[in-house]
Amino acid sequence: MKIKTKIAIWSLATLLAAGFTACKDDDPFSKLTEDSLENTAWTLEKTSEYNESTQKWDVIEVISDITPFATKQFIERKIERVEDYEQEYAIDVAKRELIINSKNRSIVELSSDKLVYDDNENHRFAYKRIPPLLPAKLYGKWEITALEKHDFHSDQWKTGTFEKGYWIQFNKDGSGTNSRKQNCKYSIRCNIVNIDCIYGKSFVVKLTDKELVFLHRYKNTGNYTRETFKKVK
Repeated sequence: MKIKTKIAIWSLATLLAAGFTACKDDDPFSKLTEDSLENTAWTLEKTSEYNESTQKWDVIEVISDITPFATKQFIERKIERVEDYEQEYAIDVAKRELIINSKNRSIVELSSDKLVYDDNENHRFAYKRIPPLLPAKLYGKWEITALEKHDFHSDQWKTGTFEKGYWIQFNKDGSGTNSRKQNCKYSIRCNIVNIDCIYGKSFVVKLTDKELVFLHRYKNTGNYTRETFKKVK
């Protein structure tokens, strides 16, 4: 293949991918920089409180499952969640601090799969990384296998009913459709997929060659839902 032809193909592939902002799939934390958290997604794993008597951190809550309010992504100097929620953030490299809405938080640990920071002198939050959404894995046809509703009071997921045989398809060009014959344009912003039609903003928490799991609120409702799909094509 001629060099000019190779360059043309590479340029075309770059243009096709321009509409998607994918999360990092490498290890960006070997050295702390202002961009160390850019294009990464996280879920809260545990919270701790400082015990002045023992001078140790006591774990006060362990979050065993992914929930809507404990899930966030860092992108374009903003923190986003599945609902309409944004906070500005920055990293002070010299002081090793995470600055959220102008409030400084000391970074305790930052690795490829763990983020720990102190919200103040007495409270500590530990997050684990959500695997990045790789756009190529999303393309294709997916059929629903499970649906759960989030209970705000218990912060637990309750089994719900779903439309058997329902499917949604994602095409490489950002178009899509579903079994209800709705056209579903979509765009990817790190781990959040904005699916035009019934879903709206959806936070992908798991995506493999065979399984897709995302959190969302159906348009114009306040109910959080977690849906699981299997790859069928």
